[in-house]
Amino acid sequence: MTPWSRTTLRVTSTGERNTFPFIVAHSHAGNASIPLNLLAEKQMQFNLKIQIDPQALAPLVASNQHIVFAKPVSSGSWGLLSAVWASIRPAANVDVAWSGDFLVFAANTDARPGVSIRIVAQANVQPRDQAEYSNGQFRVGPGRGGPDITIVNQSHERSPLSVGLAQRIAVNGSDTEAPINAMSLQPAMMAVFQPVSEVAVFLLSSTSVGTLLENIPGNALRINPAANLKISYDPGKNGFKLG
Repeated sequence: MTPWSRTTLRVTSTGERNTFPFIVAHSHAGNASIPLNLLAEKQMQFNLKIQIDPQALAPLVASNQHIVFAKPVSSGSWGLLSAVWASIRPAANVDVAWSGDFLVFAANTDARPGVSIRIVAQANVQPRDQAEYSNGQFRVGPGRGGPDITIVNQSHERSPLSVGLAQRIAVNGSDTEAPINAMSLQPAMMAVFQPVSEVAVFLLSSTSVGTLLENIPGNALRINPAANLKISYDPGKNGFKLG
């Protein structure tokens, strides 16, 4: 199967049998991405320490650069975009932490590069859950099985709607919930998300959390999270390196 495919799937909704077109939103990015084992990762806490040498720090602050966290998805994929998960002002030492817990969200906007997602509804989900969106809220129940998280748009409104996955992330102890990806979803459509554990860290000029990204910079440091990691700024690549 290609990273993206389209077909139909019979699902049960509110006691009736309905046929929903659906999009399989695999978050693969070539061989660099490793599919997320949601069951295993959910129980883990990840901690990442970022260090920047004081001499290198001043130019980054002066040029209004921010440390950006994002989770990669396929380039050229059908509708699925990465989102700025965290946007951090550079400092000599930054501590970032997150767990494997996920949320689904809805936003009243089309998903396109440069748009900033403003969440209007969200719900906690477990691996294998299906979240049905209608009347401004989610109803979560058992889904397709496997590690998939499924979102169904049961709203009858034709106004723009974006859906996706979000995760909690803490920066220097300050916790927030932010999108990690997004895609537009029409009424009577469903999307099946298979997220990845890989995290990309890079620099961007001032940008806000929830901004949708068409591409992740080529010099981004891509890491598969472990319980404790340390990265540092490398002025030679204007990016980050392990250690």
